[in-house]
Amino acid sequence: MTVNATELLGQFRILGGVAENVCIRQGPHGYGVFAVIPKRPVRLMVPSKLLISPETLAFTSEGNLAVKNESGLSAGLAAFHAQYQRSFGWGAGGFERVKHYHQQMCDLPSALKNFLLILGCSNDLLSQMPTPVQAFKEHCISRQIAVSGTSKLMPVIELINYASDGAPYVVMPEGVSLSGTFENEVLARYRQSMDAFHFFFNYRFAASGRSTLSCEVTVDIPQFKPLRITRLDGLFDVKNGARWPRVSSNKDEIHLSFVELINLDAPTLPRQVFIDL
Repeated sequence: MTVNATELLGQFRILGGVAENVCIRQGPHGYGVFAVIPKRPVRLMVPSKLLISPETLAFTSEGNLAVKNESGLSAGLAAFHAQYQRSFGWGAGGFERVKHYHQQMCDLPSALKNFLLILGCSNDLLSQMPTPVQAFKEHCISRQIAVSGTSKLMPVIELINYASDGAPYVVMPEGVSLSGTFENEVLARYRQSMDAFHFFFNYRFAASGRSTLSCEVTVDIPQFKPLRITRLDGLFDVKNGARWPRVSSNKDEIHLSFVELINLDAPTLPRQVFIDL
């Protein structure tokens, strides 16, 4: 059974969600969240009990998504997530969008694909169409947020589209929130510290970033081991409040998980980190 936007927000509020001065409707980027009364404060909050891991969901025999029986969620929460996914999430064209994106990437010229590969794109994205399970995993990448180190889907608030000057998400023990005043559509700002190509592969659109990483490259060092640089910026150590690439070595090579080339928030940091390594 599908639900309309008004019914969904009603259920969301009953389950503890906050949705003040907002409605859900189609906009220039598909479904979005809009201010009912422009320039009046907007507030949304997804309580922690409504934040679920993507692994909590599984496909039914009909191809819909449902909460796994062993999830431990109440019947009311399970029904809400199933209806949400059917009406506004995966069921609202999710598989078709992922397949369309894959087809566009597969159709790119070979020379461009080679550049994308050294910038972190997966070969599967450039060479084959996804299964429903694979496509759902990709669908979730742009719709989840890290909470205490674990990726969580955030119903309703995930429908907020992006703008470089949008409002930030706030992660707190009680849940995930966003607030502000907006002329029309509610817009969010996220992952600005992410490399622009990583952002594109995650969210499927281009946006300027404040950090730029090296491409994947191996540097031959005479009379020494080759230096292999990847773009695995999730592998890092924190030193003096900054992210440092993880360094490893074996008999064949030295490996740096990533090398940051530009950091607009700390312009001298990339060079200093590389020298200190």
